Amino acid sequence: MKKTGAEFLSFTFNIAKLFRLVSNLVQEVFSDNGFKFTNEQLWVLLLLWEKQGVNQQYIGNKLMRDKATISHLVNVLESKKIVYRVSDPRDERQKLIHLTDAGEEMKVQVSPSLWSALGEVPSLLPKGDHKDFGRILELLVLNFS
Repeated sequence: MKKTGAEFLSFTFNIAKLFRLVSNLVQEVFSDNGFKFTNEQLWVLLLLWEKQGVNQQYIGNKLMRDKATISHLVNVLESKKIVYRVSDPRDERQKLIHLTDAGEEMKVQVSPSLWSALGEVPSLLPKGDHKDFGRILELLVLNFS
């Protein structure tokens, strides 16, 4: 059966709404802990919490943002003393992004409440469906990329 434009738009808008709801939840947890960042700055931080010492290209690829946007986000986080750049020993032209001590402290302070809040999201689905949902989202991203 062929899908209509309205069905596609509904599907797309629901994905966008879900992203916005999760982003707002993340921002609320940071705000409740006394930290003020834009949503895009928060996604950079979350990536660095999972893997430090990455270059801006890695961050840009993960967040699907251009080099200039990532450079600006890292500059802002650097000015807030949350991240710092070091030269890549394998390629001096590349800069690797790391969390500062303040960035690490923020991770320790915010992580428990953040993971607790985000951990509730899968429970909104019927039991077992969250794995299927995750698999379907990964498949959609893979096929769109």
